[in-house]
Amino acid sequence: MNKITKLFLIIFSLFYASNSQAMLNIFACESEWAALVKEITQDKSDIFIAVHPKQDAHHISAKPSLIAKARKADLLVCNGGDLEAGWLPIIIKNSRNNNIITGAPGNFMATDYVDLIEKPSQIDRKFGDIHIYGNPHIHFSPDNILIVAKELLKKITSLDPKNKKYYNDNYNNFRALFSKKMQSWRKIKIKNEIIVIHRSYSYLLKWLSVDNYYNIEKYSGVSPSLKHLKYLGDKFTSDKKFTALISDFDDRSLKKWLSEFKNINVLNINYSPDFDEDIISFFDKIFKQISESQNL
Repeated sequence: MNKITKLFLIIFSLFYASNSQAMLNIFACESEWAALVKEITQDKSDIFIAVHPKQDAHHISAKPSLIAKARKADLLVCNGGDLEAGWLPIIIKNSRNNNIITGAPGNFMATDYVDLIEKPSQIDRKFGDIHIYGNPHIHFSPDNILIVAKELLKKITSLDPKNKKYYNDNYNNFRALFSKKMQSWRKIKIKNEIIVIHRSYSYLLKWLSVDNYYNIEKYSGVSPSLKHLKYLGDKFTSDKKFTALISDFDDRSLKKWLSEFKNINVLNINYSPDFDEDIISFFDKIFKQISESQNL
């Protein structure tokens, strides 16, 4: 065997080894979808998260660093439903990555697979920050998580068919454990009246069969008027007990205002999982917070 042949075999073996261990390069807009992808792919994906768990996904800049990450992506997994409308289209366009453009095999929007609630009857800016397709905060419904997980499995196995059994096994294990957890989460009884600042938790409250609750923002994304706050303040000044669900990026002045009522238990509910937090732990923590707040 001459030197050229040996060199060729070495290069070929290195190339083969590299490709056999290649991982899916995934650009996830939010950490909830990154966590769900991780349940299916485990160690066969490299996942980048664009939005910090403490950031509001409505208001992100299309930074060059995000564009660079998107350029290398095999699969883009985002929320959709207009949540990332202010920055994601710019990133996709400037990445020049045809794998992740709308309609391409590597483009996945979670809201495409579930029924959105709170669809507006009128499209008018005077009613605040309107999402024309409906409320995009779908990940707070455990039912939606299972729906999206099933669709993600289809997408991932289509992109990496050689690992189909591995992905299917991971998905089935996750589905079984998550479904079992759902049975315990369903047992939570809501006794206190519920308050929210923004409609971030509508799917969660619907899943818990809470049909009526107080919304501090009369119009989504618009600071409430003094008249509206007085109206609510009169309601909250009673012998009833209330639980307020707030996120890190809700208006701080409104959080402070709510905390001044002695009969309101203010819960800071994480909007998204922390980095490296799995999706089941994320929900476990939320339902534990809510359950414990009902006994105070």
